[in-house]
Amino acid sequence: MNRSVVKKAICCLLPAIAFCVSATHAQSRGFTIQVESSPSEAEAISSIANLKAKGTEAYWVKADVPGKGTRYRIRVGKYKSQAEAKVKADKLLSSGVIKEFIITLYDAPSPDSVAWAKASSTAPASAR
Repeated sequence: MNRSVVKKAICCLLPAIAFCVSATHAQSRGFTIQVESSPSEAEAISSIANLKAKGTEAYWVKADVPGKGTRYRIRVGKYKSQAEAKVKADKLLSSGVIKEFIITLYDAPSPDSVAWAKASSTAPASAR
């Protein structure tokens, strides 16, 4: 086989293979509903408490955003597909639990978010 033909075939196939691997990786990570991005941990805690009061469990993922600093991304659930996440988000939106959302790849909750959730669920009602 001609070398240039093989070279062209490889150049065409590599991006397709990379896309398939990326898509498979995304599907194995799952998806989540992001409902807010807060500039402070205190605001994130308040937002999560408000969602919990409405019957929706949420968590935050801490992210360093260039030009904006640290943000606390408030998220709900882990879903196998974007479609499944969107169905849930649309229900939350139509029932007034959330005002807006984006569907994004799932990231595990920040350790501080997990610690806060455990503490708030075991604290006496008067301490909450």
